[in-house]
Amino acid sequence: MMTGLTNMVARIVTGRFADYFGHLETFAVSMTMAGMATAMLPLLTTYASLVVYAVFFGYFGGAFVGLYSVVTADYFGTENLPTALGCVMCSWCIGAFIGAPLSGWIYDAHGSYTPAWILCGVSMSLSGVCTMALPVVDRMYPDRLYRPVKVAKVAKVEDKVEGNASQEATAVEADVDVEEGELKKDGGEAAQSGVACVIQSGIVVRT
Repeated sequence: MMTGLTNMVARIVTGRFADYFGHLETFAVSMTMAGMATAMLPLLTTYASLVVYAVFFGYFGGAFVGLYSVVTADYFGTENLPTALGCVMCSWCIGAFIGAPLSGWIYDAHGSYTPAWILCGVSMSLSGVCTMALPVVDRMYPDRLYRPVKVAKVAKVEDKVEGNASQEATAVEADVDVEEGELKKDGGEAAQSGVACVIQSGIVVRT
């Protein structure tokens, strides 16, 4: 219950912290703190200490889980968010698939879950630390993917150029039609004038 309550509070409160300190920074610190608490879980032997762990892990766990979609959108764009977030969730499935059998194997080999808790906590903390390096990797490989925002801007520019070209072509066609109409009108008037002159001279020309 304590984990659920603090988890719910964290998803609301941490959003404010993330807006002020940064989405990625808040995400990474929260994951690191949750991992550290999990690694120290074997040292907690009293009910009061377990309550403290439940509150601590519930808050920081809810904080970084709530920021998953935000950080993913920051680095892959909202246009690619469904696909990118699906890949992130699939990576969770890999850990869930391997983690439980691995923990059972550790217990069978050592007769205790302590190494499994430590491994889980250390892995989570290292994940948080590695996440802090994402801006560095982003600057090292700026063209590692096509940014959706840039693609959208280019598409808008292309659409605008195509639209202007289409409008210019339409305007040229309209001018040509007007000129052809004027030529036909002038030709018709000239023909009428010629016929009038012929009639006046008393000569009838037939073709």
